[in-house]
Amino acid sequence: MGNQEPTDSPLHTVQSFARKGLTAIKKRGIDRASLAMVSRTPTDASRLGRFDEGWLRSAWELSGWDVDEGSFSSLEFPESALGVNPGDRRALYQIVRRLQPRRILEVGTHIGASTVALALAAQRNAGEGHPCRIDTVDIDDVNHPSEGHWVRYGAPRSPVDNLRSLGLDGLVEFFAADSREWLGGSHEPYDLIFLDGNHNPDCVYREVPLALSVLAPGGTIMLHDFFPGGAPLWAGSPAIFGPWQAISRHIREGAKFHALPLGILPWPTKRGTNITSLAILTRVS
Repeated sequence: MGNQEPTDSPLHTVQSFARKGLTAIKKRGIDRASLAMVSRTPTDASRLGRFDEGWLRSAWELSGWDVDEGSFSSLEFPESALGVNPGDRRALYQIVRRLQPRRILEVGTHIGASTVALALAAQRNAGEGHPCRIDTVDIDDVNHPSEGHWVRYGAPRSPVDNLRSLGLDGLVEFFAADSREWLGGSHEPYDLIFLDGNHNPDCVYREVPLALSVLAPGGTIMLHDFFPGGAPLWAGSPAIFGPWQAISRHIREGAKFHALPLGILPWPTKRGTNITSLAILTRVS
């Protein structure tokens, strides 16, 4: 222990980044191998909407967040809980405000931070004459009172209790299920599907065609943790490869869509930046 380099020294910092780099390279190789084992799955993107940067700019201009932001602050989501960061929550809110969807599916509830963003926007849309229902699916029972999924991540309340405290629980229905089994079931079409569950590329690769099959005409599929080119978005933070690898394979196989990264948002996200890992699938001819 006497010869251990101090944790705040330059050498320790370099060694830490090197270890992260080696871990990321290993993970990328594992992800690539798991994806290669999945049989080719055709996609039908005919129901997918078309989006561009001009459309995104129009979404960022919509009002309501200045009032509803206070609701987020009251819930005290811990930054260490690996939930959707505050800037991404606002982006989700603005997208829902712009789309005015009738039905939303969220895959990957976790502690419910993104669920609240979706529900707040849906509530405001409903007040303007555009009612909306939200289904949120997670492999875990995120509201189970004895298992306490939210407690493990330092959140003070369960997702349903967060919604109830804001009077939003009537807009959302929770389901505990494997995403692929859920998407493969018979459902009323969704206008917006937010994929933020298992980020392994083999899972995302299977989720996308299933999501397209339950999408309403002109609908939207959003991805979280999409790292274009598999490159890091934040200094000192490794990339997550799965969603990008899965989408890239679909495109190589002729899928008629591409991913539109939201890129730089007009407000802060995390690590002192405005960078987001959110992306929208957009149909191409």
